[in-house]
Amino acid sequence: MAKLRVGAIGVGGMGKAHLDSILVHKGVTVRAVCDVSTAALDAVQTPGVHKYTDWRELIAKEELDLVAVCLPHHLYPPVVIAALKAGLHVYKDKPFAKDLADARKMLAAAKKHQRRLFVGAQRKFSPSFLKALDILKSGKLGKIHFVRGAIHYYWTPVFEDAMRWRGQAKESGGIAIIDSGYHILDAVMAFCGTPRSVFASTGSLRAAAKGTYDIDDKAALVLDFPDGALGSMTISFATVPGEFRVVLHGQAGTLDITPAAMNLYQADKLVETITVDDAKVNTLAAQFAHCVKALRAGKPSLCDPDRALEVQKVIEAAYRSDAAGEVVRVR
Repeated sequence: MAKLRVGAIGVGGMGKAHLDSILVHKGVTVRAVCDVSTAALDAVQTPGVHKYTDWRELIAKEELDLVAVCLPHHLYPPVVIAALKAGLHVYKDKPFAKDLADARKMLAAAKKHQRRLFVGAQRKFSPSFLKALDILKSGKLGKIHFVRGAIHYYWTPVFEDAMRWRGQAKESGGIAIIDSGYHILDAVMAFCGTPRSVFASTGSLRAAAKGTYDIDDKAALVLDFPDGALGSMTISFATVPGEFRVVLHGQAGTLDITPAAMNLYQADKLVETITVDDAKVNTLAAQFAHCVKALRAGKPSLCDPDRALEVQKVIEAAYRSDAAGEVVRVR
């Protein structure tokens, strides 16, 4: 089977992590990379890779099957749509877009040009998530009636007023809910489906004396699901200790999920502790391999854009709820 020919647009920061995870895949060959930063391009040492500073040139000149795109949120639509129009499949980082309108434009382009569009959220490929999904499907928890989620970080740029584009709502769309919050929402929705409504409240620390950012660095959400289940989530970029946790409360059992271990309860009794070690798994590489396999087989993936659009709908509803101070329907 011929190797998949790949180009990468945006190879600095998180884009470099994505590129490294693509390079280890034996079924693909990276033909070209693009970035406006010469330092980011210089850091790519793979022999034979063509380098560009204009993504339009890369798309026009290279013979590719797929492009991996990792950019500031507001820059996604023109790049993704142009690649799809050129007949290329697209693999992009989360979030889907800075807002729901942009997400819908990219999804429409994928359908119009009949190309695959993958929206990554790599925590779905962690051992803890996959094991939790197996336990949920086994019926050990029964019907889920309540779900709790938390993702907390201490991110130094928040305190140094150095978030650059991420700190500007017109470019990022936000940060707590739409960025790291995407991971926890994506996980919760994989377990429980799309909520019908959301109530959200956000806050901004603005620790710098002359702070310039205008986005949320913390948020709290309450989710109401169609089957009667409830959910709560807290997200922060400005707190310690760090935490990533999802707790599924079912009528037959409870599962407390963290990246290191999962505790299974029946009633109020701990019946099993399952050791996992998410840190040992390259989830970006696992995610890319999953998408390549789905592309070659013509089968659905965990990164399909219809799934990502549902997450984007909840994010949009959460920000509307915060602005209005009321419960907002997800639509």
